[in-house]
Amino acid sequence: MEKMAGNGERPSRKSAFIWAVLPGLPKVKWPVKVLDLDEQEEIYLVYCKADNAEFTVQFKKAVPFHYESKEIYEESLFALRRKEKLREAFVEDYQWVFEIRLMNLQIHCIQLIRLQRSR
Repeated sequence: MEKMAGNGERPSRKSAFIWAVLPGLPKVKWPVKVLDLDEQEEIYLVYCKADNAEFTVQFKKAVPFHYESKEIYEESLFALRRKEKLREAFVEDYQWVFEIRLMNLQIHCIQLIRLQRSR
């Protein structure tokens, strides 16, 4: 992973999950999936499940999903406290990302167990 300006590491692969400030939404970090990235332009193409839409996001407005996730989650929930529908959509997207990451971890563990058994 490469360093991201002031925010830690930058995912350098597609299908990673990141926290990103999305255009047209309150200035909170939202959990999204990276569809593509452009190193020269320093932008991501991301998918937001709540809107079922794609957005372009500057590298500097995003951080890897694991990076201070609990703190970012709580800050975003607090910022959306008066916007019930947006808050619900945010929680649903967070759960979606969390479930996919958990499923990927389970698949990885199964693959490791199979590899160990085959030796």
